[in-house]
Amino acid sequence: MSLILLAGGKSSRINTDKAFLKFKDKTIIENTINALKNIFDEIIIVANNNLERYNSIIKKYNKTITLKIDLIKNKGPLGGIYTGLKTAKDSNNFILACDMPFINADLIKYMLKFNDFDAVVPRVNDKIEPLYAVYNKNIIPIIEKQIKNNNLKIRDAIKKLKKTKYIGKEEIEKFDKEGICFLNINNYEDLERAKGLIENKKEKYVKICSQCGSTHIKIPPAGMDIRMTMPDYCTKCGNRGIFPEVKEDKIEEFGHDLEKSKKK
Repeated sequence: MSLILLAGGKSSRINTDKAFLKFKDKTIIENTINALKNIFDEIIIVANNNLERYNSIIKKYNKTITLKIDLIKNKGPLGGIYTGLKTAKDSNNFILACDMPFINADLIKYMLKFNDFDAVVPRVNDKIEPLYAVYNKNIIPIIEKQIKNNNLKIRDAIKKLKKTKYIGKEEIEKFDKEGICFLNINNYEDLERAKGLIENKKEKYVKICSQCGSTHIKIPPAGMDIRMTMPDYCTKCGNRGIFPEVKEDKIEEFGHDLEKSKKK
């Protein structure tokens, strides 16, 4: 099976190629390749700009990695999927955006097990992740027709498929309890937030619900104003807010203090 990395975005909101942003001492695309290179037989990078820089990264790896330019220009991620599927050797291929810093290899390996579908797509609360998904080459005619009609919505293409496997919330949480694997970088604030999550992991800090003391917390999606638009969410009691981050060894103490405050 092939891994197809979509790196052709214009990155207008961040004014640079997001694949080359530094994260954990390497670029995001290098981290992605390092995390997944042993899973896939072939890696295809679909890009339109900075081709020399992509080639310099490819030379670092003793791996079959090829660089492809969009076969049909200016058709967005759908055009990138089309190029990747048309040039890949295998029938089933994993499509992944190049701006996701928290790639979960175990979840991806789980998704690859479902090889009898047109597409295998994560879905949480009716929100799908079409750029973290498996696609079969037999969807190429559907994509070609949409591009011809200038309908570049990936979701519309997925709706037309006969056999789609959706990976649900409970399945995803088995591999990604923190709910961060789909976080993508849209601006520098997202990048700093992602780096902050790494620092919290190092210090073993955990978000905890200020109402019930649960650690089953979902963080807001990338690109949102976390102070105003999409606060943290407790999956146990439904509470929303900006929850405190507590050191892992202080969670029990926090729970006791919370109970005491409720009794007052």
